Formats: sequence, C-alpha cells, structure tokens
Amino acid sequence: MRIFTICIFLYATFFIASADKKIVCFWGTWATYRQGYGKFDVENIDPTICTHIIYSFLGASSNGDVKYLDSYLDLSDNFGRGYIDKFIALKSKSPSTKFLMSIGGWSAYSAVFSQIASSASTRNAFA
Repeated sequence: MRIFTICIFLYATFFIASADKKIVCFWGTWATYRQGYGKFDVENIDPTICTHIIYSFLGASSNGDVKYLDSYLDLSDNFGRGYIDKFIALKSKSPSTKFLMSIGGWSAYSAVFSQIASSASTRNAFA
C-alpha cells in the first residue's frame, strides 16, 4: 500500500508540474536567409512542441504604428513570401499554442521607442 501511495503521489506531482510548464519557441525571420543546414523557414516550425511561439520581428514607427521590417518576407503582396499568414495558419495545426509577434530587434532604434513613450497619443496608438 505504501508503494502504491508513493506512486500516486509521484504521478500527481509530475502531472501538476508538467501542466504548468511553458515551452516558448522564438523564430527569427532572418533564419530563412541562411544557407545550408542553418536555413529555417516558417514551414519548418512544429507548433505542437511549443506552448508559445514568437515571430520576430516587426518594427515600430515614431507615431506608434507597427510596421513590417521585411515586407517581402512578411507579406504576400507583390509576390512576397507571406510568412505572417503562414505563421498564423500554424494555429490550425496546434490550436492550444499561443502565437505572438515581437516588436523590436537588432535593427530597432531605441529612439523610436522613446518617441512613442513621450506622449499619451503615441502610447495609445502603439498599444
């Protein structure tokens, strides 16, 4: 009986711990421009292994608008690759996964975010 109780306790502990576990995956769009084995397109993302997936990056303008940093890659317009639409379509493969967009990145200028933060109207536009 003692072994059975210990097994139930361990199982319950593991179940509770794994239920709260978050696996956050970060996909840098620049990986599509790599050559060879380093190349990683949106089609290579397996959404079933992540609880959250972050698409990076989008940018921001000084008036608080979100903007595309690589419109050829992000959009399908003008024969673009349409990665944002493909990223969103991954939701159908894993409905419980949270899909997020990251704003900023290496090429983002901190001055833009300072300008956004400087007035209530641009903060509201950005939010």
